[in-house]
Amino acid sequence: MNSTVEQAATPEPAGHRSELLAVGNRWYNLLATSVLCLGGLTFGPVIFQEHDLSDKVDDGGFLVIAVLALGWYLWSGNRFKRSPVFILLGALALVVQFLGLVLERDDPKAFGDNIGGLFFFALVMGLIAFQYRRTTVHGSSLAGCPT
Repeated sequence: MNSTVEQAATPEPAGHRSELLAVGNRWYNLLATSVLCLGGLTFGPVIFQEHDLSDKVDDGGFLVIAVLALGWYLWSGNRFKRSPVFILLGALALVVQFLGLVLERDDPKAFGDNIGGLFFFALVMGLIAFQYRRTTVHGSSLAGCPT
């Protein structure tokens, strides 16, 4: 028999599709971790410049969210698994930013920062939700890949 026909009839390893799905999940988890940490490191250090406790709430919240996202990614052992954790953390970041907007409504400089942060975290939440939707549960987007 022709060797090319034999090679074509040989099936791919059984775990090929699951490996591709794990890579997609890891990419999603890394992306979500990165953007949440970026937001936390961008808005969080302002906590050291604020004087009132009510002004520190949102800034401290962003640092906590960044630490939670990084901790989940590095130490939970779930970086290859599909999880809605980052959607919850993104929604929490939006809530914290909205809380900061309400608490600092009398400060014109803080109000502008909070509006910018609200737009940033709304875009982050949209990106995270969109990518979560794209990383499918059963790998239906991998339908054309060999099994």
